[in-house]
Order: sequence, then C-alpha cells, then structure tokens
Amino acid sequence: MPTVVDRPDLGEDARPRQGGDGPGSDTSDERVRRADFEALDAYSRTVTAVAERLVPSVAGLRVHRSGGRGGPTGSGSAVVISGDGLLLTSAHVVAGGEGGTATFSSDANIVVTSNAWT
Repeated sequence: MPTVVDRPDLGEDARPRQGGDGPGSDTSDERVRRADFEALDAYSRTVTAVAERLVPSVAGLRVHRSGGRGGPTGSGSAVVISGDGLLLTSAHVVAGGEGGTATFSSDANIVVTSNAWT
C-alpha cells in the first residue's frame, strides 16, 4: 500500500508570517512557495487516497501456454473492471496463452481462463 511521506521542514521561509514591510514580513516569493507546497501536498493526499482505494482491484497476471506446458508466456498487470471479475490487461500479456493466475494484493490467487481474451 502507498504510504504518506511526512512533510519536509521547509524552514522559516515556509512558515506563515505577519504582514508588514519589516523583518518577518510575508514576501510574494514566500507566499508563492507556500501556495505551491500546499497544492502539491493536497495533490499527494488525493493520489494516495485514490491508490489506496484502487489497489485491491489490481492484479499481477501470469499467463500460461495451452495445456499448462512450459513456463509463463506472458506476465503483467490487470485490473478488475466489472463485478463479475472481468480483467483488463494489454494484448501482449495474454498473447499465445490459454489461462493463468491473477494474484491480488490480498494474496488471493485466482485461476483465469482465456475465454475473456479470445
């Protein structure tokens, strides 16, 4: 699972200051730097939340030849796109294969068949 990284200490320049023109006043560059940091932090939290929600639907896919002979013919990632378990992956992952195994972050291994990619 993705983890949130602690905010870096940006020093005195990133801390809010009182108005005025003297020492400790908030300059335009400091306001821009703070605004950029806050926008990036909000974006990071959003991406992390989306990833945490979607990770359970992503699988590692290993595809095998007809009759299970030999090693895997392809491997890659797949994502569940429907309630009945339909997996979406790239054509090169399943090319030449007839079945395989999908492994999810929960360590569940599901046998997959080729009827979905023929």
